Amino acid sequence: MSTGAAWCRTTWTPSCAIRGGGNEASCKRAAASSSGRGSPNIPEAGRDLWEIFADLCGTRTYHAAGPNPISYAEIQSYAQVNRWPLKPHHVATIRALDAVWIEHVMIRSQAKDARSQSPSSMQGINPAAFDAVFG
Repeated sequence: MSTGAAWCRTTWTPSCAIRGGGNEASCKRAAASSSGRGSPNIPEAGRDLWEIFADLCGTRTYHAAGPNPISYAEIQSYAQVNRWPLKPHHVATIRALDAVWIEHVMIRSQAKDARSQSPSSMQGINPAAFDAVFG
């Protein structure tokens, strides 16, 4: 298991509802109902897909604003290399897990940014302050 895959497993605590058909709405419901738990509660039938998602998550790329989604090509390559016979509903489940994971990371990032921003001045700008800054 790569370090990135371990990070994906430990930073995302919701237990996504693989049993719920693998759509994004069921994943969001599961995330809302299980936030705050220590580790994901993955049904036995979904453990392989969770492992595939975690491995792919560990190799994802990032851009300036955050993580890039896992592409269909990456899923296909992973399935071929590891000889996993993924069906379309498996791919849909992995993509739904990814969409919810990205949303979770973005919300955490925004909350962190909001906490780290310095409070703005409550005093409006006046000509003397403008001259002091811009000469």
